[in-house]
Amino acid sequence: MARDFSVMDGYNSTACGDSLFGPSVWTEGCRGGFDFTLSFQESILSIVPSAIFLAIAGPRAFYLFRSPDKTKRHATYTPKLLSSEKLAVRFGKSWKKAWYEHLTFRAGAMVRGGLMIMIYSKMMKLPTDDLGESSAVTLMGNDVETLIEKLHMLLVESWANTLTVGIAMYLLAAQLGAVCVAPIVTAITNCNVGMTEAITFGAYALAAKFGNGEPFSAAQAITALSILGVMMDPLSHLLGSIPGSFSVFGCFRRMEDFLNLEERIDRRQVNGRVKNTSRSSSESSQPVQETIEATPLKDIPVGADGSRIVIEDGNFLWGEKAVLQDINTTFPSHKNGSLTMLVGPVGSGKSSLLKAILGETTSSMGNVSLDASEVAFCDQTPWVMNATIRANIIAESKGYDSAWFETVINACDLAIDLGRLPKGDLTQVGEQGVKLSGGQKQRIAIARALYSRKPVAIFDDVFSGLDKVTEQIIFARVFGKGGLLRKNGTTVILATHADVWVTWWGDGKVRDSRDIGYWLSIYTVLSAFEGILITLAIAMFLLVCGPVSGKLLHSRLLNAAMGAPLSFLHNSAAGSLINRFSQDLRHVDIILPMAFSIFLFEVAACFGAAGLAMAAVSWFAISIPFVIVVLALIQRFYVRTSKQLRLLEIEHKAPLFSHFLETIDGLATIRAFGWIQPYTDKALSRIDDAQKPAYLLNCIQRWLTLVLDMVVAFLTIILVVFAVTLREKIDPSLLGIALVNMMRLGTNMKGIILNWSILETSLGAIARIRELWPRQGSLEVKNLDVQYDIKPGQKLGLCGRSGSGKSSFVQALLRMAEIVNGQITLDGQDISTVPRYLIRQRLSCLTQDPFVFGDTIRANLDPCNTASDDEIRSALERVGIWSVIEAKIDDNKDPLDEKMDENVLSHGQRQLFCLARALLKRSSLLILDEPTSSVDKQTDARMQEVIRTEFSDCTIIMIAHRIDTLLDFDKVAVLDKGSLVEFGAPQELLKDEAGAFARLYRANKGRKTEEQ
Repeated sequence: MARDFSVMDGYNSTACGDSLFGPSVWTEGCRGGFDFTLSFQESILSIVPSAIFLAIAGPRAFYLFRSPDKTKRHATYTPKLLSSEKLAVRFGKSWKKAWYEHLTFRAGAMVRGGLMIMIYSKMMKLPTDDLGESSAVTLMGNDVETLIEKLHMLLVESWANTLTVGIAMYLLAAQLGAVCVAPIVTAITNCNVGMTEAITFGAYALAAKFGNGEPFSAAQAITALSILGVMMDPLSHLLGSIPGSFSVFGCFRRMEDFLNLEERIDRRQVNGRVKNTSRSSSESSQPVQETIEATPLKDIPVGADGSRIVIEDGNFLWGEKAVLQDINTTFPSHKNGSLTMLVGPVGSGKSSLLKAILGETTSSMGNVSLDASEVAFCDQTPWVMNATIRANIIAESKGYDSAWFETVINACDLAIDLGRLPKGDLTQVGEQGVKLSGGQKQRIAIARALYSRKPVAIFDDVFSGLDKVTEQIIFARVFGKGGLLRKNGTTVILATHADVWVTWWGDGKVRDSRDIGYWLSIYTVLSAFEGILITLAIAMFLLVCGPVSGKLLHSRLLNAAMGAPLSFLHNSAAGSLINRFSQDLRHVDIILPMAFSIFLFEVAACFGAAGLAMAAVSWFAISIPFVIVVLALIQRFYVRTSKQLRLLEIEHKAPLFSHFLETIDGLATIRAFGWIQPYTDKALSRIDDAQKPAYLLNCIQRWLTLVLDMVVAFLTIILVVFAVTLREKIDPSLLGIALVNMMRLGTNMKGIILNWSILETSLGAIARIRELWPRQGSLEVKNLDVQYDIKPGQKLGLCGRSGSGKSSFVQALLRMAEIVNGQITLDGQDISTVPRYLIRQRLSCLTQDPFVFGDTIRANLDPCNTASDDEIRSALERVGIWSVIEAKIDDNKDPLDEKMDENVLSHGQRQLFCLARALLKRSSLLILDEPTSSVDKQTDARMQEVIRTEFSDCTIIMIAHRIDTLLDFDKVAVLDKGSLVEFGAPQELLKDEAGAFARLYRANKGRKTEEQ
């Protein structure tokens, strides 16, 4: 897969999107239907071999009618002539069939690529508040695959199947008269093929007996059987496509709904220079202020000369709710850089204003003008890609400038952190930066903004995840008067709730010798018995075995993922986990039961066909060993190759899923930096990588079809040669039946090999699911020789610089990281002996980044549905956000049924929301991982009050950067470089002025003095 396959030239995702789809596939006017346009060339190419296939398949019925009689009546009909005719028919059919299937699957690959890039491109245009992680990924992982599986059957095969059935009906009418309609009637009433033949013969026998018709001869029976053999597959496929069409239309509708979503409307004016209306040019030459004065937003003058960003009469919405009204302001520029700070309490609209500048918030009125089309953006929740630290910082910026990179690393205080990592800046950070602390992720995001050297940089509360010392260092080196942003002349907008920075500078066999009624009754009973067995087998596999095993494996997979240690999550990409839950479980739920049942049916059909051939011509048995050897060689080659390609197909989808998820997470940042095209190019590259094994797998399946058809042609020729040579000794009727069954033998053998390959792949999916359970962590613990107790009800504070090991301690307590030395006991029980899920059920944890998911407020607060509505409302009132929720919800709707999205609560309010969730759970141990880092002082005070009053009887472990919040705790532990350097009561530790806790306290106190 590493080499460039020339067979894929011209079929990359870009070419697919351009050639298969018109300029507007889903348009604003197509809500009532789906405007799907295939390219003219591909449609014609798929139809041509189908037409040739019908021209070759049509004479087969006449040929089979002649073969049984000619063996008795015409000695002059030599084996050479008959075998030559047979050879021409079989080989011609095989080649045309292989050509047809290749073209149809090639068109399918083109459609897949085009649809995927269209979904991705649409996703890049959606507003962030309408963007859900599951929507685009579900369309790409399930709906596109379902569509590709069914679409060629509906668009290409339907007309060919209809024409084949029509021709067969005409030929059958010439043999049986009006009884020819019986196959259609029985097929529509869902009878199987055997029952169809029995009912057809029975109807004709009754018509011949009571209607003075001609007797029912063996030649007629065999000819009718051959016609039915040609007819039944297209008829069953034609009728079977009806339910399949509903699933295709469902996929189309979901894609249509997704692609009809309102796109993000960017009304910003991006110009080379913002037009000035209010101030003269002389004012722009004034020296930059050394101190920034706190000014109400409405009082900042608009349209100053040299302004980078101007907002005039701005009104901005989240959904349908107005969040900002009548905004008139200017963000100035200066050759030496400028800093504008947005200061205000939690929920005041700071982030909304920044998103408005980025064009992510809907503007209902007014203008936003910028003189730069690309903006460096650092979100409140840092966006980190699953790549190396260097790749995260450089991202899509042009080239790697080692000197500038080192300067940025130093300014963001990352040099020490990189020195502690085994590969330095080439260390992989994992999905969403799971190998990094919150502060490290935040600093990497700041470094990315610095490295890009954009003329405008926007930072949304980027100091919330940093300790005070690191915060001061970064502010001085990045935002300060001698900081990099000022040196680059960057216009900076910084949103913060910390007033102190305002004064600083600043980032898925008929015998006619017997009564026909006797044989017909036996045939009918056997056919009915066959139908019942097939129905029961399919029902057992699809309705019992599949769902039960799928549910069991899904539960096991989910429990394994939820209970995995952090070391496993570090080394597992999100796309790989999604593949387990989507592709692998799809194999277990749908593909494996169907493949296993079809495999058994095909094996039985092959034994039956070979048995009938040997019953007609016993010498035919000589060819059986040869066929077995050939099939074994084909199977060995095909299965080994196809298995590798199937695994490659699954594996290559993981990076594609990961890229989709990363794009969704960082869409605002990508748009701000102007990286839409590079990320779209990455999506195209990953789609092309995922397409290659799928395309090559289809190619090798066409090779298998061709080779097996050649084998069947060889067997049929042997049978005919033996029949003509030994014609005085062979029953023509039995020979006819053997020839009829030989027509299906190629399909049966192909089915055996294909479904065997699918079985191996599906069993591999089960093995991957069963092996997901992580067996061993990779945590290195050094100097674990300290021991201390936390008594029930005590409050323990953990402090230290970013990356000192505070979060690692919490991970060990939650068994997200395993301890290889020492132990942690909870109520006298070693937690390493307790299942992970049980520990996590008994503990409550508030993290630095509040966790909410796309469901109702009720489901977010009480996912296990154990609390009443009154208890939920009470918890929200106690944390002070019930009134906020009520104000944003319509009066005629229960606020608890409102979906939780970005327009309901701000970042800080979501932290209070998570605290209400902990109130409902009422665990005896509460873990707080810097819960107040991204909230203002008033919200911090409220949270501290709730923690003191509502959790007074709980044991609390809190990680904090604000040292003063730990003074009323019973114990404090100071960590540095993964080691415990101090432990004791906070007041006792403060007496040691040279101690680590005292130094941290003084640094924090100095900051408080500046705030005052």
